[in-house]
Amino acid sequence: MDRTKPFARRALHTLSERKQLHHGTSSLPIIQAWDRDFYCPPDPPAPPIPLPPLTLGTVFMGLSRLFQHIYGISLRPADSVSGEVWHTDVQKLEVVDQDRGIIGWIYADLFARRGKASGAAHYTVRCSRRTDDDDEISDGTIEGAELRIYESQEFEAVKRHRLPNQDGVYQLPLVVLLCEFARPTPSKGPTVLEWHEVLTLFHEMGHAMHCK
Repeated sequence: MDRTKPFARRALHTLSERKQLHHGTSSLPIIQAWDRDFYCPPDPPAPPIPLPPLTLGTVFMGLSRLFQHIYGISLRPADSVSGEVWHTDVQKLEVVDQDRGIIGWIYADLFARRGKASGAAHYTVRCSRRTDDDDEISDGTIEGAELRIYESQEFEAVKRHRLPNQDGVYQLPLVVLLCEFARPTPSKGPTVLEWHEVLTLFHEMGHAMHCK
């Protein structure tokens, strides 16, 4: 305590000066416990080594290479059919295993826009599961929903696969990756991520890969 008390007093004095400037008081105000995070925000995280501009494409390429080295899995852009995505911003990605082919899809909705939910998140739209032992005949039906049921069955038929070296037929997972990065513009060029945004993207992609 004898060693650290002078440092603590200087730190409190600095915070008190910031609070005085903020409130415009004539004397130094008392620093309360809840003042610390407001007047002394944590420094933003920085990369451990100097890095070139981390564009969104560069980061996804790095993710794909990382997954390839660790799991034998890569990410590949894919075309979406009419009505498959909810906005033109959404990019569909195929998750490709080097031995088994496509093992799932990711819908990446990465740019901020009006009316879109804020923050970053991962959603499992559909999990992976075995389907060839389903008892569809005994499934309950809703009167008037025959067309929707038929459309769902048609969609499921396309999204089911018999993977190599695996018994049964499996429903492949669909996940959504949601972020709110700055949109690229003709004047500023491609989206360049801050380091904390790179960490966020890696975090959410970790959730997405668990669904595969």
